[in-house]
Amino acid sequence: MTEISDQPHGLRKKLSRNKFWLIGTTLLILLLMALQPLIAIPFVFLLLWIAREKVSVIGLTSVSRPIWIIVSGICFALFMQIFNRLALIPLLAAFLPDGGVGAADIGLVPGAWNIWAIFVVVAIFSAGFGEELSARGYALNMLARLFGDTRHARWIAMLVVAVIFGLAHFYQGILGTAHAIWMGIALGAFYLLSRSLWTVIVGHAVYNILTATLIVSGGLNVLERYLSWI
Repeated sequence: MTEISDQPHGLRKKLSRNKFWLIGTTLLILLLMALQPLIAIPFVFLLLWIAREKVSVIGLTSVSRPIWIIVSGICFALFMQIFNRLALIPLLAAFLPDGGVGAADIGLVPGAWNIWAIFVVVAIFSAGFGEELSARGYALNMLARLFGDTRHARWIAMLVVAVIFGLAHFYQGILGTAHAIWMGIALGAFYLLSRSLWTVIVGHAVYNILTATLIVSGGLNVLERYLSWI
């Protein structure tokens, strides 16, 4: 009786190393993320439960230093905003066409603080939790395991996921997709270096909130005019 009762647990545990399970579930989570990140959240935890995995596998470690997580996430977001606005985005815009769905299409324009408040909630739960649980949390770690679970495998998996993450933002046009791929690389590197998904969740959410704040406050227009003069 002991062997019979233990067998399902053994089969479930073997899923964590089965290549078809790793590929299939990774593609499923990335597809759900592309459709709507909030939908992917329960599926991430369901798949972990089926394979008898702990949440620490996807970087959701215990929060022993919450202040460090918040501060490091904010610092990451601030650095990326400065670098992207002053260097990367102007460079990409010089070679790539803009287009697709933009901030103005969802009502995020100067003075629209009511839309800003809604966007903050979306930034925290959909972009912060949804996209990071899916991309950096589940997909990156499952692909790294598929590639051999070495240090190099994790970085290769990070690049693969970053490209897919960027392509999932194709509705933002070529420029938006290129920017999303770069952000996928930056967020992935931040995760691999910090080894905590919480820091990346905070960093992603704060980055998006800062972007919305720049737009609604009119600061982004001022910055763009300044850059056009130099």
